[in-house]
Amino acid sequence: MVGAARDKEYGEKLIPFGFTTIWDDTLEGFTEFVRSQDRVWRELVEISRAKLD
Repeated sequence: MVGAARDKEYGEKLIPFGFTTIWDDTLEGFTEFVRSQDRVWRELVEISRAKLD
């Protein structure tokens, strides 16, 4: 999976489906990716007013 994620052509094919490949497979790189996604999803939840039941 890491090899596929590092393949730029493969990663570009996933973009239209809403996927993002992570190029940096270090713990630090993954941590930064998760943190960046937290900001994105927090804003989307606030805009949509989604609630957990």
